[in-house]
Amino acid sequence: MDYNEKIGNYGEATVLIYPSGLRRVSIDGIYEMMKKARQLLLEGDYIQACEKFYKAAEETIKILAELYAPETIKKVKERIMKKENPWDIRLLYEATKEIAKNIGEPHGEIIRRGWRSALDLHRDCFHEFLMTDQHIKDSVEDVEMLFNEAKKIVKEWETNEMMFATINTFPAPDDYFIPSE
Repeated sequence: MDYNEKIGNYGEATVLIYPSGLRRVSIDGIYEMMKKARQLLLEGDYIQACEKFYKAAEETIKILAELYAPETIKKVKERIMKKENPWDIRLLYEATKEIAKNIGEPHGEIIRRGWRSALDLHRDCFHEFLMTDQHIKDSVEDVEMLFNEAKKIVKEWETNEMMFATINTFPAPDDYFIPSE
């Protein structure tokens, strides 16, 4: 099975090449993930909803890292060049910390709280089934605040930045990173 077929299971999403050369789902693509997660939540499919909210938060952090976490992006690029998995939970945590520091308050607290809540949804709902309805609701609100905060920042950046290329399919692993000149 080739990489595009495997990734195709996630559905269609617009992928942008950011100025760093990394490819990320667009903020509009993340919005579609959030809508699907919200629908699953309304249908009572808490496990899948929580996982989708987590994935949306993860992609949001990766996009914000492009603007506010240059040290983390540098590590991600180094890992790609070594043919390693570009992101792991440690780098996502580092990115969140760097973003919050560089973006300043009160935005930084929204970013940190949203990421912590996304981790709760992933671990305590999707994997361990420990969350109460209220805990899920509170965590989802935090993730939605994270997304809304990021959307304000990123939407204008994506729209105005002329360095972006739009791709409607996901890249093959060897084509994941385009070195900047």
